[in-house]
Amino acid sequence: MNAHKLLAISLLLLLALPTISYTLTAFAQQQVGGASESITYTRVVLDQVGEAFRAGQIDAYIFGLRASQLDQFQGVQNIRFIASPAGLLSLIVNPAPVKTVNLSGDWSKKSLDDIAKAIGYPKEVISQVYYDPDKGVTFVDLAADGQNINPFALKEVRWALNFIIDRDYIVNNILRGYGAPMTTFLSYYDPSYIFISDLVAKSGIGYNPAYARQLVEKALTKVGATLVDGKWYYAGKPIQVIFIIRTEDERRDVGDLIASELERLGFVVNRQYLPFGQALAIVYDTDPKELKWHLYTEGWGKGALERYDVGTPAQMCAPWFGYMPGWQTEGYWWYRNDTIDELTQKLYFGKFTSYDDYVQTYRKVTEMCIQESVRLWIATRMDIHVVRADMQGITTDFGAGLRSPFNLKGMFTPAKKDITIGHLWVYTTRTIWNIYGGFTDVYSVDIERATYDPLTWRDPFNGEPIPIRVKYTVYTAGPNGTLTVPSDAIIWDASQGRWVNVAPGTKAVSVIKYDMSLFIGKKWHHGVTITWGDILAAWALWFDLVYNTTKASFESSIAGVNKPFFDTIKGLRIVPENNTLEVYVDYWHFDPNYIADYAALTPINPAELLVLQHVIVFDMQKYSLSTTTAAAKNLPTLNLVLKDHATDLANLAQKLLSAGYFPAKYFTTPKGSFMTPDEWRARLQAFINWVNTHGHAWISQGPYYLDSFDDKAQKAVIKAFRDPSYPFAPDFWVRGTASAASLTIPAAPTIIVGNATSFTVNVIPPTVTKLGRTSVLTGGIRVQFIIKDVQTNAVIYVGEAKLLTAGATLLTYQITIPAEVTSRMAPYSTYQIQVLAFSEAVVVPAFATVTVQAQPNPAAIIGQQIAPVQQQVTEITQRMQELEKSLASLREQFGTIGQQIGQQVATALEGLSKLMQEQAGATRSIADLVGNLSSQVTTLGSTVDKLRSSVDSLSSSVNKVSSDVEDLRSEVSSLRDTVNSLSSLNTYVIILTVLVVISIIMNIVLLLRPRK
Repeated sequence: MNAHKLLAISLLLLLALPTISYTLTAFAQQQVGGASESITYTRVVLDQVGEAFRAGQIDAYIFGLRASQLDQFQGVQNIRFIASPAGLLSLIVNPAPVKTVNLSGDWSKKSLDDIAKAIGYPKEVISQVYYDPDKGVTFVDLAADGQNINPFALKEVRWALNFIIDRDYIVNNILRGYGAPMTTFLSYYDPSYIFISDLVAKSGIGYNPAYARQLVEKALTKVGATLVDGKWYYAGKPIQVIFIIRTEDERRDVGDLIASELERLGFVVNRQYLPFGQALAIVYDTDPKELKWHLYTEGWGKGALERYDVGTPAQMCAPWFGYMPGWQTEGYWWYRNDTIDELTQKLYFGKFTSYDDYVQTYRKVTEMCIQESVRLWIATRMDIHVVRADMQGITTDFGAGLRSPFNLKGMFTPAKKDITIGHLWVYTTRTIWNIYGGFTDVYSVDIERATYDPLTWRDPFNGEPIPIRVKYTVYTAGPNGTLTVPSDAIIWDASQGRWVNVAPGTKAVSVIKYDMSLFIGKKWHHGVTITWGDILAAWALWFDLVYNTTKASFESSIAGVNKPFFDTIKGLRIVPENNTLEVYVDYWHFDPNYIADYAALTPINPAELLVLQHVIVFDMQKYSLSTTTAAAKNLPTLNLVLKDHATDLANLAQKLLSAGYFPAKYFTTPKGSFMTPDEWRARLQAFINWVNTHGHAWISQGPYYLDSFDDKAQKAVIKAFRDPSYPFAPDFWVRGTASAASLTIPAAPTIIVGNATSFTVNVIPPTVTKLGRTSVLTGGIRVQFIIKDVQTNAVIYVGEAKLLTAGATLLTYQITIPAEVTSRMAPYSTYQIQVLAFSEAVVVPAFATVTVQAQPNPAAIIGQQIAPVQQQVTEITQRMQELEKSLASLREQFGTIGQQIGQQVATALEGLSKLMQEQAGATRSIADLVGNLSSQVTTLGSTVDKLRSSVDSLSSSVNKVSSDVEDLRSEVSSLRDTVNSLSSLNTYVIILTVLVVISIIMNIVLLLRPRK
């Protein structure tokens, strides 16, 4: 177990266990140690579990059964089932390149065009660019090189895989409903899901093979692949992918389903069906660049809840943590992502500055993990555990179910002192028992956790870190301040191989003062007293593995992963008089319990066992600590439960004992030594005696000790540790039963486009029952809702409900959807509203969904129908105004012409009359008179002709106005018909429209009337 690997992986579907009343018997309460005298773990294959219960061979089965395996229990009496979120399914993808080109210097900031030009390959085939400052070289990875191709080195192809996984089918048919779909490392049943629920919904991931084909075709065509008769070819060869498919459980069916989808995409799939050990040896113990695998059906076991998850993104997405392809093994190709590394280290090492900063960082890295799609998520899996009906001491653990250490340590039956637990395996080739590189499989972990007590663990109901075998006080200057580390604090100097005082002026963000009284003076399983020497050795040997260059190079996959944690440890200070260990650390969290949990390095094994492992691995190089180093160096991985390995360690102890070897450096501080040579010799002898007696080398300090381990017989026996110094009675581990909150939507809301909508939801709060007393936990419940467009799969709104009433057993919340949100909805379109309730006390969220159809807004419909009428009215009004101007102009012209006619006729007649008077008395000839008269008449005729021309022009204008009026009358008639057709309008709208039309007509009539 690595020093600071998370104890919990918050990744599973969580359902409430049935509430069970129980009373601990006097047998379980009267003594310290485990609740049962002994627990035997034995292998039982899945299809024989029912028969094993029927025959009385087992009292519990700890490996999760599937719904399809429950038929075997028909007729089996006196058993009960416990459903728990014990596992999940994922798909790991190998993104390794087919070729890497090296460039001298740092090219990481240059454009892909520049890099492509420098290496002589198109930029489309470049999958990863990484600069190694130590070597001064930039490594350019190629997904295709003209001869070979790994399609999954292309991010676009990996992303496309999300859309060929039919998660609903897998849950409903393969898991038979005992599960829930997942699209990232958390599901909506996980406590921290509240931070990312909208991001997951907005990702749009769902079963859509047509879309996947589009993505794949676009990506592969760019790099030169061709699709011929439905199959992809590159460099004249079909593109083949190697799919490692596990055979023991539903992953075979899941793998076949995905493999068939890959074939439909056009790939040739080499399906390799392998059991646990063989599969892991290929996937995790070979260099990804060897391309011995392309995909693998992963399975995970949940350890505990995590209230504020800080580690899952690192474990499931970040290269630095060692769980991504390359596995941080020296010499292997590694998947790299500096941004994800930076963000996950910010979370893991408490570099956020506030709660909001934590949430935003978590959201950002989650979004990147989804986009990168190196690990794709399939489903949370409900595991069904079986126990005897009279089994007592069961704690509801919403993270691990029956596999919880609370249950392993607290369960018993009144009828028998010894119980037997069945498991799928007790030993596999990947079952490694050593705290540095082992315990990566559930088969070892499920036994080991009963044999040791951690300093801290997680509350089984809400995931909050809680003290177990320690008390602590936290002091912090964070997030922005620092504390001065006392000058007498110590730190391990790997270059000198000894403990030294910290440098003057050393600062730290926080200090945790651990009261180690529940360790110091108590006993290890082999009878040796736990001392400060054990505490110092545990820290020193971890520091040495990380900072000693020889050790770190030998076990790079362990050292690399753990170095960032030990970099944050600024000093230790031992205060023997009150059994206090002070740990100064650069770590801050808004929850002080997380600070205490972060720095809690549990002493799991005695000092001599730790030292012996380091000697046989690093000095003798006879074993490795990790499977990756074992594969790289062709060494066996040190396994403390295997007899020959334990014998080698015992023989080494004997040699060291004979040689007088005493590693004083691990126990000696500037203030003095915390172990004497005599104590050391006694410890070596006690270790030798233990191995000779038990045939293995696993020694710890919990309520059970490992009595025997038989890898060939697939059997292990743990026995209660009854030493009077052990601090806990069995009932310490029994935390009671709990039920999660439940959520109902009494009535689906009616959504009218453009209108705000409110509706209520009811929450039944969670309960906790212990020793027959039930508490209802109504406080600290938040209700969140997400609205999704079913047609486009797009999230259109995320909000939080308001508490309306808080009764003793029922809470009512109001959800309001603002008008600006409904305004974006389309009439008659379907929308899904997902509601989630999160409780601080029992943090398994409750959820409910409702699907509604948005209804059109009547006022909006009327507005849409009347809009054309309003436009016509406006246009007619404008025409009317123009006609009014034309008529006014005509009237003005008519008046002017009339005046001109009168004036000109009067002038002509006046001239004629005057002429006649003048000529009357004169003696002139008639010819002159006629000539003069003719001239005057001609002038008058010219004037009349001009008047006629003006009148003709006026007549033309009047005719045009008359024509325009007729057109206007026609338009008004059409407008009337339009209005009459709007039968669906409300009566008041119709009346209003008719009045407007009448008004328009009357104005036109008035315009055509002559002036008086």
